[in-house]
Amino acid sequence: MHIQKASFKHLPQITPVYEQARQFMSANGNGKQWINGYPSEEILRRDIMEGNL
Repeated sequence: MHIQKASFKHLPQITPVYEQARQFMSANGNGKQWINGYPSEEILRRDIMEGNL
C-alpha cells in the first residue's frame, strides 16, 4: 500500500469513498456524523490546498 497526500486529480476517487463512509455510518448507528454531504467538495479542496488530505 502506498500512502500519499491527495491532489485535485484525486477528487473523483476520493468523493465516492466519503459517500460510502456516510452510508456505512448511517446504516450502523452513527447517523449524526458526516451528515448533509459533509465533508463537501469545497472542504476537501481546502484540505488538499493546506496539505491535510
